[in-house]
Amino acid sequence: MTKKSKDLSHTSWLSMPDQPFFYLPSSMLWMLQTWSPNSFALFLTFSILLKMGGAPCHFWYPSVMSSISWIPCLILSTWQKVAPISILAFLLPTNSNIITTLAGLNALTGGIMGMNQNSMRSIMAFSSIGQMGWMMSLMAIYKPVASVLYFIIYMSLIAPLFLIFNTLNTKTIKSLNKSYSKSTLIQASISLLLLSHCWAAPPYSILPQTYNNLSSD
Repeated sequence: MTKKSKDLSHTSWLSMPDQPFFYLPSSMLWMLQTWSPNSFALFLTFSILLKMGGAPCHFWYPSVMSSISWIPCLILSTWQKVAPISILAFLLPTNSNIITTLAGLNALTGGIMGMNQNSMRSIMAFSSIGQMGWMMSLMAIYKPVASVLYFIIYMSLIAPLFLIFNTLNTKTIKSLNKSYSKSTLIQASISLLLLSHCWAAPPYSILPQTYNNLSSD
């Protein structure tokens, strides 16, 4: 096993025990009725954020993403977040203010930290953290159904993007620039997916109005 693989294993191993450390005590105290609903929700929310790699519990997520291939990155950025996001939606009635605060923290962390990266996997990791913030804000400000719709569209965008990066063996911004020169079709596909990822390309540019309609129901 290489040193890089050992470091990756250690990082993953260190983050996994912390999840039951948060979750199990909070569940036991809730069953014993020694905690208020807000205290239980706060403790459990941080456990879920650690599972998803969300700020402020994101220390392991970018390093793991930058150390694995694109297909595991895709699984880590989509499928692993399905259950935690569903649980957060159920927690909404008791800690919407907390979720709103953490949503802003995730959006800021993803946007600011992603600007100083050269690795495409690290950039997409911080992008995922930022998108997580927007999903959480929809849970708190609008309705859970809007956050589910957001997450489904997010998965539909990054799946082809990650598959293209995997096919082209894209690792850094420099290698992405080289990929642009290979084919006009590749350039157009990546550009459209990246713009859609920022909600700047049709049909995704109409989604803010969709969310507004959902919130007014």
